[in-house]
Amino acid sequence: MRLPVRDDTLAEFARSKFAKHGRGAVVVMEGSVVETVAGEKYGTALAYLYEGSDLLMQVGGRWPGTTKLAVETYDPVREIVVITLDMGNNVDAFLIPMPEEGH
Repeated sequence: MRLPVRDDTLAEFARSKFAKHGRGAVVVMEGSVVETVAGEKYGTALAYLYEGSDLLMQVGGRWPGTTKLAVETYDPVREIVVITLDMGNNVDAFLIPMPEEGH
């Protein structure tokens, strides 16, 4: 799958959320809608799913598939757990290498 977000953007987001919330997964939602003063804008939204988060409660309090194990065991310095939600509400999860800072 091709993620609709740059590696460095994904890495920066993951690092900042890990620093604030601890272990979790980056959620990439394609086709998200944001309402602005000028009208609706479509794009890709990023969220961070972690234990105790409102987002986890919104999805039923359960991690999708085997992502709970991935979140418990990944190396946050070298890896990112990514959950994708496409426009058809299909969910996939990936463990991808963390790009080095500044790249």
